[in-house]
Amino acid sequence: MAAPQRTAAGLQALVNGSNGALSQLGHGHGVVPDSYLVMFKPDTSAAEIDRVAELVTNAGGQVTSRFGITGPGLAVRIPRDQLHTLSGIEAVASVQPNRIVPQPTPVAPKLEDR
Repeated sequence: MAAPQRTAAGLQALVNGSNGALSQLGHGHGVVPDSYLVMFKPDTSAAEIDRVAELVTNAGGQVTSRFGITGPGLAVRIPRDQLHTLSGIEAVASVQPNRIVPQPTPVAPKLEDR
């Protein structure tokens, strides 16, 4: 298999497809620095996901989680200047910044006087 082209335009296309823009990666409220969610196309093989995980590791990053409930994906920590590693890979559907999602504080129901 030929090596994918790793260009800024290729990464921008991935990010634009994931409801964002290249300039917004790694910015904003709740964004975890250098942490991204890599989503794969539904028919992606386990071998291809393993290959992408190896590319992340070889680029100085690490895979922190694998998931498949909402579709096959990886949570990765990778320096922003190495994100180009993920561009041009046919199996990658999108790359999104990982965010901390605040949990609502439970509120006890008020008991009214009777």
